[in-house]
Amino acid sequence: MSQSHPIVANTIEIWQASTEQFDFAHLKASEGHLLNAAEQKKLSEFKFEADQLRYLVTRLFIRKILSHYFSGISPEYWHFKTNAFGKPSIANQKMPFLLPFNLSHTRQQIVCAVSSGVDVGIDIEHVDALREYSDIAARFFSSPESDYIQSLDTEHQRHAFYQIWTLKEAFIKAEGKGLSLPLDQFSFRFDEQNIAYSGKGELAELKEQYQFYHLKSKADHVLSLAVKSTNPFQLIGKSFNSLGFIESVALDIEMSS
Repeated sequence: MSQSHPIVANTIEIWQASTEQFDFAHLKASEGHLLNAAEQKKLSEFKFEADQLRYLVTRLFIRKILSHYFSGISPEYWHFKTNAFGKPSIANQKMPFLLPFNLSHTRQQIVCAVSSGVDVGIDIEHVDALREYSDIAARFFSSPESDYIQSLDTEHQRHAFYQIWTLKEAFIKAEGKGLSLPLDQFSFRFDEQNIAYSGKGELAELKEQYQFYHLKSKADHVLSLAVKSTNPFQLIGKSFNSLGFIESVALDIEMSS
């Protein structure tokens, strides 16, 4: 049995993977058995190989990452549950320590945040040059956010839109309430290298409970992290590929709260 690597207290580890490193046919034949019956069924329902590969890598990704932290459970024996809003968590009984996690993927990129006990949310998005950013912002964002995006030129609108969008996604995922939280009822504002959060009603009370980060990602991608904790913690970057785990991956913070 391989050695466990329990996550250190006050630590959040950000794992990243790219499906470009994997061959679908080989991966399915060699490790597809690690998926449970429901995952196997869902895998078979994807029509395109690119979608099959992304799903397969994502499921192997989280199973192997969790066994990296606690080798007492092999990758195929992890069980998961979701809350009423679809947020996943570990369902295995008698875990020796908490392992809150959150996944996100876009195109070939997959990311996972794992913490030493606090709720986390992560979101990565590919920057799509074809979107009508100002129109989407006007429909879904708060008025201050929409006005901010409208004030920028087209090129800066695109980046600002994804900065705000990924922060909103990361926040509602950390809260575990999904889109039941109205996106126009809370706002993010940027001041040089700082992220400021504000909310209306009950959401205003969460201002003092969170830390937010923009993390450097691959070109044409935006990556954001929400952490429900006011305690200082260490962010560590890690990588998952077909050869195993790579430690000490650079993780640069572009902006934080």
